[in-house]
Amino acid sequence: MFRLNGRMGRLSYFFTSVFCWILLGFPAYYFWRAETAVNFFVPSVLFWAAGWIIMIWGIAWLWSASVRRLHDFNASGFWVILLYLFPISIIVLWLWPGTQGENLYGMRP
Repeated sequence: MFRLNGRMGRLSYFFTSVFCWILLGFPAYYFWRAETAVNFFVPSVLFWAAGWIIMIWGIAWLWSASVRRLHDFNASGFWVILLYLFPISIIVLWLWPGTQGENLYGMRP
C-alpha cells in the first residue's frame, strides 16, 4: 500500500486514486461544516483529529500510488511534484498506457 518501489497499472491506479479522493472527501466535508470547539473533549474535536489522521493517510496512499504509476511510465517518482501542481494531469495517468515489458523499475504487474 505505501511502498514506493515497483509499478502500478492503469486500472489499479484508477481505482486507488478514486478511492483515495472519496476517502479525502469525508474529512474535507466535515472540516467545511465544523464549528470551532472550546473544550478538547467534545466530540467535534475528536472528529477533527480523526479527520486529520484520515487525510494524512489518504494523501500518503495516493502519493505512493502515483509514484508507482509514474514508474510504470519509466519516469522518476520526483515527477509527482508536478502531478500535484497540475491535478488535471492525473487523468493522463488514468488513460496513458505504461511501458511494455521490463523497465528501470521492474516488470509490469
